[in-house]
Order: sequence, then structure tokens, then C-alpha cells
Amino acid sequence: MKEPERSRVKTVCEEEQCILYSGDIDTRKGLVAAGTVFRVLIVWKLDSGQILHRLRGHTGVIFDTLFLN
Repeated sequence: MKEPERSRVKTVCEEEQCILYSGDIDTRKGLVAAGTVFRVLIVWKLDSGQILHRLRGHTGVIFDTLFLN
């Protein structure tokens, strides 16, 4: 996998207008998951920044995010 651009998280968050509280990176699958203050978990591709999922329904701010292998 190629090295992701340093601005990738910034770019995704500007598009989503989000405030991230937590995050995790799965380097094997090339994915990033981040919990927001708006109770949404965003999953995107590490190399391209393409958003794959916006998981809604959490009842509060997402303070911890972890990929399970």
C-alpha cells in the first residue's frame, strides 16, 4: 500500500464538517474509522480518502474507536 497523504484526514473532515473524537487505522485493510461529536462513525479508505460508510445511531459522542481483527 502506498503512503497516504498527510492531509487525507483533514480533507475528509472538511467535506463532512465533523469534529473527530476518536479514530483507528486498520493498515492491513487500508481503512480509517473515526467517531465524531455528532454521533456518527465514518469509515474511509486510507489511500484515497473515499468514504465507505457513515454509521449513524449512536446515542452519544463516540469517544473510542477500535478495529477488531
